[in-house]
Amino acid sequence: MKRLKQLRESFKLTQQQLAEKLKTSQQTIARWETGKSEPNLYALKDLALVFGTSVDELLNYGATGEKPTTKHYSLFSDEADGFWGHIGLKIAGKPSLWFPITANTMNRIYNRVKNINKENEWLIFPTLANKLVACRPESIDKMILLDDDGDHPQDDWEITLPYSGLPLEIYHAFNILTDAEVSIEEWEKANKIISKLDKGEAFPVADRKVWGELIKKVIPVFEGNASEEFINGATEEFVRYSLYDLDKYYQNMHTINVYCEDGSIENFDSEPEDLDNLIFTIDNMEFKRFKLINFTKWESPIFMPFSKISAIIMPYTEVLKIEKISEEEPAKD
Repeated sequence: MKRLKQLRESFKLTQQQLAEKLKTSQQTIARWETGKSEPNLYALKDLALVFGTSVDELLNYGATGEKPTTKHYSLFSDEADGFWGHIGLKIAGKPSLWFPITANTMNRIYNRVKNINKENEWLIFPTLANKLVACRPESIDKMILLDDDGDHPQDDWEITLPYSGLPLEIYHAFNILTDAEVSIEEWEKANKIISKLDKGEAFPVADRKVWGELIKKVIPVFEGNASEEFINGATEEFVRYSLYDLDKYYQNMHTINVYCEDGSIENFDSEPEDLDNLIFTIDNMEFKRFKLINFTKWESPIFMPFSKISAIIMPYTEVLKIEKISEEEPAKD
């Protein structure tokens, strides 16, 4: 990872400071930066946590020198691009949908929206909350780009996603955590502990013991490929958003939400074929030959006209998985 130095410096970290975050030595960081050795998967997950990205992005960044593609954190004019604020989409008079975004994403949205002039043109952007948003600006009531330093709308400000987002590797970890042999009762006890911490309450010995026992049960599902610090952080967020509740887990991690002009909402599972078809179709809307989009529900095909849709919210980790498969297929051929 010879470009690790540039990424580290963009976050204004010394080798020693990064080493302390990773609980390793400054000499190890130096060897990674010069290419004399490579971090293992265990260390890559910790690096992804520090830089707010994913292992896949770090590896791609190291191989090509390009900034991570998801824009969760990226090298932008030698500066680290991170959380900027929120974008709000108000559809059919309902409360706005709020998504945390980076400064780079905000600038791309701002410049793109100013230049939209085609009928039914689509705007696509990633968020920091594991959502890829595709929307049709002319069909929504309003779009708000809200700097985190700005005043929030008093009557239209309900945040349901992680406020400033989470590192993408944490979202990947959520899929692993569902395999942990932990009962609902144990998850609920952990949730009460996290709620206390969020309120600034003390962390008594009894709670530490309960949390420690939970982590012992969670560690095996990572198969030795993540540090205990990473596992603790991922588990804390998993519990905070109650993703042990399978309905909430699937809604956050595997569901496509389609918001229609009339205010109705349709939900679909993120089937690989549907996502692949959806992304391809939206990317090629300029050809004017796509009028309907196909989803699968209850094993039945459902067609919806693009002209009636205001926004489509997709799970970003699933989209990236599809894109990775598509990139690897030509290589196999």
